[in-house]
Amino acid sequence: MAPSLPTSTVHEFAPAAPIVRAAHQPAELAAIWQFRYGIYVAEMGKPLACADHARRWLCEPADQDARHLYVAADGAVVGSMRLHVGRLPAMAAERLDAGRFGPEAGIGFVSKTMVAAGRRRSQVFAALSQAAYRAFAEAGLTHVLLHCRPSLVALYERLGFAPYGVAFVDAEVGPQVAMHIAVATAPAVLRRGAETEAA
Repeated sequence: MAPSLPTSTVHEFAPAAPIVRAAHQPAELAAIWQFRYGIYVAEMGKPLACADHARRWLCEPADQDARHLYVAADGAVVGSMRLHVGRLPAMAAERLDAGRFGPEAGIGFVSKTMVAAGRRRSQVFAALSQAAYRAFAEAGLTHVLLHCRPSLVALYERLGFAPYGVAFVDAEVGPQVAMHIAVATAPAVLRRGAETEAA
């Protein structure tokens, strides 16, 4: 049985939009690990070394110094996103050539973004992205980096991210495209949630 989730709210946008929460409690994190397993292993069939098949969850060393955002519905996680704020995992910093964007303290990194199959045409992804933007902007970061499958590039371009000259093949998840955005010039689609919440 999936862990029960608390109801504390950290980001709430327009009334019809999903509520994004930051995970702090063990039950929240466990629910995210189980949600990831369901997407990466059960749905996509990825042979991830960190997958715990006995507990049916996916937790990585990089999770320990990250912030975790999630959206829940009917007591279950339906979307999640991992943020590194000013301290990138070593492998990501190397693969993404993060130094080209300035000191690491000014760079954010988004990873492990996923949405449940039945919610992929909903506002869950946008709400998570807006909450992430707010976290990075409040931390005073200048750039945000991520990498994704080639099929997802257009989705991130609609949020203002742009591909740049780093592409690589991850042994576990396949071909990846590096993307970046400057926090100061992020488009309204990212700023909107932050502005509504702050109003």
